[in-house]
Amino acid sequence: MCKKEWIMAVIAVTGSILYADGTPLKIQSPDQKIQITVSTDRQLILSVQYQQSDLLTIGPIGLTLDGGRKLGPDASIKNTVTRSVDEQIQVVVPEKFSIVPDVYNELTIHFDSFGLIIRAYNDGVAYRFTTALPGTIQVQDEQVKFTWFGNPTVYFG
Repeated sequence: MCKKEWIMAVIAVTGSILYADGTPLKIQSPDQKIQITVSTDRQLILSVQYQQSDLLTIGPIGLTLDGGRKLGPDASIKNTVTRSVDEQIQVVVPEKFSIVPDVYNELTIHFDSFGLIIRAYNDGVAYRFTTALPGTIQVQDEQVKFTWFGNPTVYFG
């Protein structure tokens, strides 16, 4: 085994040990005011905190595909990847701004047959499922539950 293969084997084994103990994964917004904790123990649950106060729980989350296959419950983590993005988007039809900042930290969790991408922005959070399943797939159902803490107020403008 060459040095490069040995290093990759150590990383793969270490990754398995880190995730096997059920330790939640975490990611913060670039300004560090928003923190997302991802629990993968039997169900996928995202817990969102703002300035260290519980704000929202998203989950359990999952997808049911055609044929009844479920993505989410009892998933095993293969690996994770994090990245930070600080870009600007040129708006095609500007209304208020012609350039919009696109700034976030991203955590991608790769499971056996799908992935979950979670983004922490300075003013919000987002998630999406990905898959590399062959052929065309059809989503029959999406499972998600939003639980807000406290007595939140929503303003629409």
